[in-house]
Amino acid sequence: MSGIEQDTLVNLYDWLDTIPFSRQKKNLARDFSDGTLAAELIKYFFSGMVDLHNYPSSHSLEQKRINWSTLNHRVLKKLDFPISDATILELASAKREATEYFLNTLRGKIDAHLKKKSVQPKRKKDVSQPQSDVKINISAIDISRNADITTFNANFNASSSEKIKRTESASMQKSKSVDRVDTGDKKKVWSLKDSVSDTVPRDVYEQKVQELLERDEIIQVLKARIQRLEYMLHFKDITIARQQHLLEQLKPNNDEKGHSKKLTSR
Repeated sequence: MSGIEQDTLVNLYDWLDTIPFSRQKKNLARDFSDGTLAAELIKYFFSGMVDLHNYPSSHSLEQKRINWSTLNHRVLKKLDFPISDATILELASAKREATEYFLNTLRGKIDAHLKKKSVQPKRKKDVSQPQSDVKINISAIDISRNADITTFNANFNASSSEKIKRTESASMQKSKSVDRVDTGDKKKVWSLKDSVSDTVPRDVYEQKVQELLERDEIIQVLKARIQRLEYMLHFKDITIARQQHLLEQLKPNNDEKGHSKKLTSR
């Protein structure tokens, strides 16, 4: 197995330091040999993909291989990263190069899976078609980005008798929130305003629902980007702290060298 460049290894170890593992890392190959920390690493990014109770900590080589085989079958294949039996044996045997290569590749697979998940469009929800003469009562629809889609759909799925009562009640009120403009072909154009409850046709309702779904999709993508940026900032802070620590360790040595030179010159 080919080695990994030093800069890549440094970035890998820094990245692993940002993950809150259940136990402190002392020797990377030995700590990851039973597959438990690898399962925790994947669960940190994809909580619903891993059940940690399937990967007990163990010093037995056979149990370590079982843990890796389970992780390979249930999780790694979903990340498009299946590993061979030979690789499982090397990981369970605490081979340093195999462990570093596996973790570095796994990191790339996680990043690719997160990126794919953040831009993958959501499936459009199917809505059953009612009779053409039935109108739906909508009360104060908020079509802003913070609209609660779940509550909105729940209201729409109310019993048919409640919908009829709302329609009859709304028809008795004056139309203040909907403007109806007749065009040349006698079609009606509807526009919603912030006002009292009124009825709208089915196609208008579906249009607003689709707008809400598209805006919610945009919000999810932006949240994923923000989470990625926050991770990058955290990673940079850790790197800066390490460099400052190294500089502080080098300062006493430089001072001692300068002092010895002065004594020599005297």
